[in-house]
Amino acid sequence: MLEVTKNITLNGVSKIDGQAVAYMSANISTDGAGSSNVNKSISNKDLYDMNKVQVRQDMAEFEEKVYDLEDELAGVIQMKLSNRALLNSINILNKLNQSQLPVKVAFIILKNTKTVDKELVHYFEAREKLVKQYALLNEEGQAIPDEYGNLQFKEGCVEKWNSDINELLDLEVEIEMQTMSTDDLFKLDLSMTPNELAIIEFMIED
Repeated sequence: MLEVTKNITLNGVSKIDGQAVAYMSANISTDGAGSSNVNKSISNKDLYDMNKVQVRQDMAEFEEKVYDLEDELAGVIQMKLSNRALLNSINILNKLNQSQLPVKVAFIILKNTKTVDKELVHYFEAREKLVKQYALLNEEGQAIPDEYGNLQFKEGCVEKWNSDINELLDLEVEIEMQTMSTDDLFKLDLSMTPNELAIIEFMIED
């Protein structure tokens, strides 16, 4: 039985004063599995010994390009998202994590959930500093909620809180997210509202 696989080959050359010093090549599987073979060879040892820093930088740059292509093939995209968008998405991601999903989609959802959770740690640390600055605190330094569980603020601090917390929510962070196709989405045996889909639209590709 014939099995056919498709690979992409990258080639690189590190040159010093126009002379080739090292050759690099990588064979990258198009299935996005990240199973790449990278080969390096020194063609001019004398020039290499005199220019190790530059040549090694070229090799590192080549490897970065390999990683970038692996991520592209695997559906990993570097994007900018606001803290507000991350907060909104985590509830939907947690809901999806409780559902029975195809293995590929389950992996993508789990990985993105962990990525968002990790990034939100910084948001909650910054938010806690604002709470300490503007909210009424007890002797233990904890916020004193009102009867409905909402924060209470020091006199004259409500507008400052609203301004600073909205600025924090609107701050954008760079984050790597795994994407899934609309075909993967249509295969899911679950219901979602249009609003829920809009919240996680950033991780869906046509």
